[in-house]
Amino acid sequence: MNQIKLFSFFIILFLLVYLFYLPQDILDIDSTQYAEITREMIQNNEYLKIRDNGRKYLDKPIMTFWILSISFKLFGINNFAYRFPAYVMAIISIVAIYKLTFLLYKDRRVALFASLLYLSSPALFTMLTSPIIDIYLTTFVILIFTFYYYGIYWDHKYFYLMYIFIGIGFITKGPISLVLPIVAIGGNILFTRNWELLKKLKIIQGMVIVLIPVSFWCYWLYIDFGIYGPYFFLFLQSFGRFFSKIYDTGWDPFYFYFTFLYSILHISVPFLVILFDKRKVYFRGQSFNLEFAKTIFKKIYKKDIVLYLWSFLALILLSFSKFRLPQYIFWVIPPSVILISKWIIDYLNLRPELIKKSLLIQTLFLSTLFILFVIYSELFFTYGILVLFCFSLLLFFLRKELVLSLPLISVLLFYFYIITVVYPFLIHYQPAFQIRELLKQEEEFKELPLLYTHGIPLSHRSYSFYLEKIIRPFVLKKDGFYEFLTKNKFQYLIIDKNLYSAFKEEIQQKFKDVRIQILGQYPVYKVSKPKLKFFHPKARERYLHYVLVLKLEI
Repeated sequence: MNQIKLFSFFIILFLLVYLFYLPQDILDIDSTQYAEITREMIQNNEYLKIRDNGRKYLDKPIMTFWILSISFKLFGINNFAYRFPAYVMAIISIVAIYKLTFLLYKDRRVALFASLLYLSSPALFTMLTSPIIDIYLTTFVILIFTFYYYGIYWDHKYFYLMYIFIGIGFITKGPISLVLPIVAIGGNILFTRNWELLKKLKIIQGMVIVLIPVSFWCYWLYIDFGIYGPYFFLFLQSFGRFFSKIYDTGWDPFYFYFTFLYSILHISVPFLVILFDKRKVYFRGQSFNLEFAKTIFKKIYKKDIVLYLWSFLALILLSFSKFRLPQYIFWVIPPSVILISKWIIDYLNLRPELIKKSLLIQTLFLSTLFILFVIYSELFFTYGILVLFCFSLLLFFLRKELVLSLPLISVLLFYFYIITVVYPFLIHYQPAFQIRELLKQEEEFKELPLLYTHGIPLSHRSYSFYLEKIIRPFVLKKDGFYEFLTKNKFQYLIIDKNLYSAFKEEIQQKFKDVRIQILGQYPVYKVSKPKLKFFHPKARERYLHYVLVLKLEI
């Protein structure tokens, strides 16, 4: 099997494995929040104002919710409809990366390998595990740069498509879709002094195109929030993360660099080995200054400068953010895998022994992680052995391209194990869907205008989404809870078990003839940030707490 067929084969395998995610429940916090926002958008038939749990929502622009609402309209309000657009975005991304890379290097091997490295990256895997706005933004950013390169090498008219996706990206997650091209393309113009490119880019016409969706959304934000709405959207939401106290979680200059390494963990060893080898070529004992920086850029192919600026300069700028979220790094992974794919293919020709050793170390590292986790967690240990058996079969089948196949097989089977074993295990401890199945049997539950919870964080929107109810906290809305119970002679409540005794005493003092029925009890854990110890069966119980589903009748 040649390398082109090998890479195509693995792309198909990864896409097939990711299909197993489509029917699975959605994780708290962000994913279920976006699902609930879209559910309310459809329920209220209001597509220009965003509502979250019945209240105004400003934190994110509208584009993602429009995409999700189309999917919900087509497939119904369910897990598949929420996850499917993210899966489509992944496919669009790898096709665009292939097109961009092939346009640059005229090598199908490099283009397919770049697509495969992105498809198999922990960054994309994370975005598909819990699809949030960043998978849409990252796709639009990839398309922005793809059409930029098409404008450079094919036809300047493609620049108009670049501006269209800058505008779409802007109403997806704010100014970052404009900032990244300014950093990369603008930086390229400054470094190369290619002033002619400024004319070709049709900047005035392009800004008009960008301003159309941006102005449209600013208008509706002004209607809903006054002048603060556009101010937040255009400035505070993005740039405030560098200076505003409301976003200051403490500055860690290395946070995004470590997150970057995690995002390319599947290929981190060859990346570091090649980077170190290139450092020897570029530095040769020289001190770093402006003249040396210019020398470095002269050694970089002109067509690669935009990719370097998009990846590494953007990464450096991100490191100054005082608000640290790992998904920020996902925007710079596409150019990184394009560069790394080119490096690896080149090194396989120039220094094959070096790259082969690094790939073998990478495989050993990934396989060790997988085996240790299976042994430690005791999650379907027999299933883990079966996965290792499949590993052996794939190795035999791909033995002629063993060096490149090893790390890819390791990652593929690790992801398959997480998707089919670990994720379903974790989601069991987020019981909103199970509670929905329970309450579907209760005819009176359908009459509830609101659902009350007690001791459950409001950020856990899975209850709102799966139960299709606006959630209100009992402790803050007791009057409404009591009023409905008095008028309708029944009420439902989801409550933390630790608060049950105090609640029971309070409600019995208020209503002497109240009957409290416990419909169900469910173990709960914060599955979006699991600790390793939670996977060990002997330690698990100490991390669990329980929620009760109550029915009250008078």
